Amino acid sequence: MNLIDENEERELNQNKKKMFTFIIAAIAILIIIAIGIIVYSNVKKNNTLKFQINETNIPITSGLFEMEDKKNIHIDENNQIYISVKKLSALLGVEFFNDEYKNKGEDTTKCYIKTSNEYTSYISNSSQIYKAVIVEEQQTSTTNSSSKNQESTKKTTEYEYFEVQSPVKYINGEIYASQQAIELGFNVTLYYDQSTKTVSIYTLDALESIAAYNVENAVIGANCSYSNKKLLKYGYVLVQNIDGSYGVANYYNYNPSDYVVSCKYSNIRFIESSSTLIITTAEDNKQGVLKLDLNNQGKANVIIQPNYQSITKLDEDSDLYLVKENGKYGIIKLIGDEINIILKTEYQQIGINDYLYEGMDNKYIINGKYIPVKMDNLWGIVSTEGRILIIPQYSGIGCNLAASGTGTGDGVIIIPELVDGNDGIVFLTDAQNNLYSIINVRNGSQIGFTANEIYSKYEDNVRNYYMKVSVTEGTSTKNIDIYKLFGKKVENVDTLKIDTNANTIENTTTEEATIPVKNAN
Repeated sequence: MNLIDENEERELNQNKKKMFTFIIAAIAILIIIAIGIIVYSNVKKNNTLKFQINETNIPITSGLFEMEDKKNIHIDENNQIYISVKKLSALLGVEFFNDEYKNKGEDTTKCYIKTSNEYTSYISNSSQIYKAVIVEEQQTSTTNSSSKNQESTKKTTEYEYFEVQSPVKYINGEIYASQQAIELGFNVTLYYDQSTKTVSIYTLDALESIAAYNVENAVIGANCSYSNKKLLKYGYVLVQNIDGSYGVANYYNYNPSDYVVSCKYSNIRFIESSSTLIITTAEDNKQGVLKLDLNNQGKANVIIQPNYQSITKLDEDSDLYLVKENGKYGIIKLIGDEINIILKTEYQQIGINDYLYEGMDNKYIINGKYIPVKMDNLWGIVSTEGRILIIPQYSGIGCNLAASGTGTGDGVIIIPELVDGNDGIVFLTDAQNNLYSIINVRNGSQIGFTANEIYSKYEDNVRNYYMKVSVTEGTSTKNIDIYKLFGKKVENVDTLKIDTNANTIENTTTEEATIPVKNAN
C-alpha cells in the first residue's frame, strides 16, 4: 500500500468518527428535547384542572368550581373545595329549585335539589343542611262494608339535619356548597387530588357496581331501597343470604365470614343523619336500632334491643323514639346506654297525620316541644319530657280546611305566644258542628271564640292568624285577627261586638250582634 492510499484511509476513518460523534450528539439532543416535551406535557397536564364523573372526563363549565385564580381551585381552611349546586345538578341530571324546600319560593340565596325520594336544602351562610325524605308507610284499615282489613300506602315526610364543617356560600348569584355538603345532598362520593388537580365524583350507580363486583350477595338495583343505597357512600352494602335474611357488609374490605351486621333480619333501614339502622328480626318481626361507626367501619352496636312491634325516630336532637307494643304507642328516650320511658305504650296514636302545618317539620313534635297524642279517639298534648299539658279530650287537632278546598287560608295547629307568652293549640272542639277552638297550652283554658275556621295568611312579609266566626245568629261570618284581639290580656269583657262594616271587634255593653266569649285570662 503506498503513502497516498494510507492517507486516504486515515482521512476516511476520521470522517467516520466525526460522523458518528455528530449522530450521537444529535440523538442525545433529540432525547433531551423529547424528555423536555414529556416533562412539559406532564407539568402542563398536572397544572390543568380536570373533572371526572364515574371516571369519565367531563368538560368544566365556567363557574362550576369556586376558583382561587384562573388556574387554581379554592381550598378553604377545612380542606374543602366548593362546587356550584346548580351547575352540578345539570351535570348529574338532578332537579334544582330556588329557595329551600320548606318555603318553595324563589329566593336565590337558598336552593334545594331532588334525588329520588329526597329533597336537600342549602341555605347561604349556614353550616346546616337538611333533607326532607318522603317515606311510604303501610297502613291497615277496616272498611264499614266489610270486616276485612285492607292494606294501603301513605306518604309521610321525615326531616334529617346535618352539620357540615364549612358553611354554604352565595357567590355571583349562585349557591356553592363544600364537598362534604355536596356528598350529603347529591349522595355521591367526591375526591380532590391536589397533586393531579383532579376532581372525581362517583355516583351511587358506580358504587353499586364496585360493591357487586366485590360482594357476591350484595343487594343492589331495584332490590335495594334508596335509603339503604346510601350505605354505599360509607363503604357498606346491604347483603342477603340464601334464606332471604338481610345484613350489612364492608365492600372495600369484604370478609364473608365477618359481616358488620349479621344476616338475620327481615328488614333493614338506614337513617343517615343518626348513623343508625332500624332492624326487624326475621324470627318474630320485632324492631330495634343498631348504631354504625361510619368512620371506622367496625361492627354495628345494638343501642335499642329489638323488642318492639315498630320503632321510629322522632327527633334527631333529643334521641326520642316512637315505639309500638301490643298495638299501642309510646315514646322512649335513649340516654347513653340507658333507655328512659317518656310515655307508656298506651296511646292510640302519637303525632298528627300526613299534613304538616306552617312552621312544622316533624309530624310528631310541634315547634320542637309539643307532642300530639290520641287516646280513646280524643286528642291532647304532652311535652317532650312526657308531661301531660292538655288531657286528651278533643275530637281533632289542628284546622286545615284548605286541604279539602273549603278553607280561607293556610291550616293552623299552633298560634305561638298568644297570651302572656303562652302558645295556643288549635283543636276541633265540636265535631258535630265542625267548630274549632284555641286552647292555652299552659292551663287548658279556651282563648277567644269557638270558630268555624282558624287559619293563617302570609301578608306583607308577615304571617297573620285569623278565626272565622258566625254572627247574627249564624246567618253570616266575620274574619277576626286573632293577635289583635286576643294577643293581650282582656279584662272584664264578657261580650264583644262585631262591626260588620270595619272587620273589627269592639267592646260593647249592648246585646246587639254580640257573641259570648270566655275571658282570655
